[in-house]
Parts: sequence; structure tokens; C-alpha cells
Amino acid sequence: NTNTNTNANASNKFSSTDVSPVTNGVSQKLAGDSDTVTSLNKLLPTIKYATDNLPKFAQKVNNDSWQKGVEVNRSMSTKLQALLNWNQSSVGPIDGYWGKNSRKAMQAFQKARGLKVTDHLNDETWQALTNNKKLMSQPVLVSYKLNDADVNVKTTSIPTGAEAKAKLEGMYYESISEALAEKFHMSEKYLKTLNPNAKFEPGETITVYNPGNPNTKPISRVVADKATETLYA
Repeated sequence: NTNTNTNANASNKFSSTDVSPVTNGVSQKLAGDSDTVTSLNKLLPTIKYATDNLPKFAQKVNNDSWQKGVEVNRSMSTKLQALLNWNQSSVGPIDGYWGKNSRKAMQAFQKARGLKVTDHLNDETWQALTNNKKLMSQPVLVSYKLNDADVNVKTTSIPTGAEAKAKLEGMYYESISEALAEKFHMSEKYLKTLNPNAKFEPGETITVYNPGNPNTKPISRVVADKATETLYA
């Protein structure tokens, strides 16, 4: 679920294989025949994207670079959230806002890398986030052409009470846009902001977040930190 606050590897030992690889136009499609790869390829939808004719804002996000003393605007926040996600320190759904969850994800990343834990981004953390050049060349925002399967999803109205919810056939999405936001690991509001005129119909090309490829490193322990409301794997 993209609402998990932070999912970070607790080890201080990282290598280039610990981060999401460049996806080269296809995201969430892994190579190999291990149990983990087979399971992920079965559960995650393959995302075929393009980077041609991106809107100006999407181009700005993809080319943005942090500079000390410069305000972190929505473009830079989107880039930072993507880099944290790709470095296995999840901010949750991408929304382009540098808030509490983004800060906690950054601090989890800093702890995992043995860096000074700070409330604000610094040069040391930026260098650690961007030291993998292949990862840096991966686009944050991309174009995606909707197909029938993307929009032919079952929707329902979710009541507020637990008793009423229990009578539902299933806890389906409430809208097509909610389902699409979940697919692309982003907030529904941000999806609509990036695509203000979209009708979300088959054949339509929209701008979305590129989730990259997941980490296939086996997980041996899961820790829920109640004090910081953070989940570590």
C-alpha cells in the first residue's frame, strides 16, 4: 500500500544493487526467476511509459537539482520524494509537498547511510541521494497512455461506519482516478493537478510518477516504530 509512511533498509551497507535500477521505458517489470521476482511480476502492474513531449512542469521536475539556500518548491519536492523512494526510503504516495512524511523518510535515509540526521535537506544528504548517476538519469514524471484495463475497474461508494462497510461486496476504489493514483504510487489530488483536463479514458495520455523497479532484496525483519510512526523493513 502506498500509504506506508516509511520503508527503509536498516543496514548501513549499501551497494548499487540496493537501489531501483533505471527502467528504460518499462517500470515494475523485473528480470530473473527468483521467487521474489516471480511474485512481484505477478502482483505489480507493468508500466510502459514515454518521455517525449512532456509538459514543461514535468520536464522541470526531471531536470531539477537542489541548491543550498534555494526554497524547496513543488518541483524540487517531487524530485526529492522520488529519489527517497528509489533509495528505499518511502515517503508514501507522491504529492509534491515536503511535509512530515517526506522529512521522516529523509531522516530514515540519513540513519541508514550513517549521515547526520537533520530537519532540512543538506549537501551531504543530497550527494548521497544522487551518487548513483544511472538512477539520477531515470525520469521522475513520465507520459503514460491509458488502456481499457486501466479504467475498467469496479468502483463503489465507501460508507463511513464499520458495520456498513462490512455489508459491502468489496472495498473497491471510489473512482477511476483513485485507482490510477494507487497504480502510480501518487496522491489522487496530485494526479489531477498534473492532468487538469484529463477525462481518464482509454487512449488518453496522462502525466504520472514513475515508481521505478522495486527492491528484490529479501526481507528478514519488519519493525514498527510507534514513537515515530515509521515502518522499517
